[in-house]
Amino acid sequence: MAIDVQMMSQTERDKLKGKLECEGCGVNARFVRQGTNGKVPCFAASHIPGCLMQNSKKNTSEELRMKEIVRKKRANLEQFGVNYQNYFISSPDDDCNDLIETFDKYGSSHRTYQKDPTLIVMKQLTLPRILHYAENGLIKSMDISIKLADGYKPISEEVISTDYIDQTFEGKTKLFWGYIVGSDYDIWLNCNENDPYTGFSIKLGQPIKEAFWLSLGKINRGWKFPVPAIVYGKLDYSSHMKPYVEISDITKIYINRRIYKKNLREK
Repeated sequence: MAIDVQMMSQTERDKLKGKLECEGCGVNARFVRQGTNGKVPCFAASHIPGCLMQNSKKNTSEELRMKEIVRKKRANLEQFGVNYQNYFISSPDDDCNDLIETFDKYGSSHRTYQKDPTLIVMKQLTLPRILHYAENGLIKSMDISIKLADGYKPISEEVISTDYIDQTFEGKTKLFWGYIVGSDYDIWLNCNENDPYTGFSIKLGQPIKEAFWLSLGKINRGWKFPVPAIVYGKLDYSSHMKPYVEISDITKIYINRRIYKKNLREK
């Protein structure tokens, strides 16, 4: 229990880091100690959508009274939209705090409304959250669908690791994720250090190239620390059989800025 961990010494708590996981969905969890404002200690995690271990917020007396005159929003826990954002205009934290609205384990929002809202609303996932699930090996076990250009599809069929790309994906538009290990000529982000000229790459289109590097700081050639990345686009092959996705919309790519900055410090 969280209260037991609260009673431990800091040294004992440090030994638990990286060893806690959610009993419901298996993702990594962390301990949140008691706050100075009296907030009780608890465990927290970025749960898989629909996990029954997600905490629901207790209603205040005011909310309980309002229930008689308003209806709460509910979310469809099987179908999700994708919320594309520009991550290259500032330096956002990589905390995956990306859900448009917070819902409890039953799909109800914690907000109340003076007017009767639409009963069913769509939850959305951003690219950082989808990448988080992919890195932790959770995509295949997620029984949800996401809405892309051609409608709702199972997320397990739409999020593809660059390790498993072959010509069967040529011409298909999907979410491709992997680890960038270097760059060439300001336009290529390469995922294969040993063979950058035939391995998968992301090609930065002219409209976004300048904004991308201006935001991050440029590193040419190899990067010491592989950087997790995800891109939404159509897979093409060059004349030399190099698979790549070219993007001209900067909201269709996300890379882990925190790890990228480690490479900047190693320049």
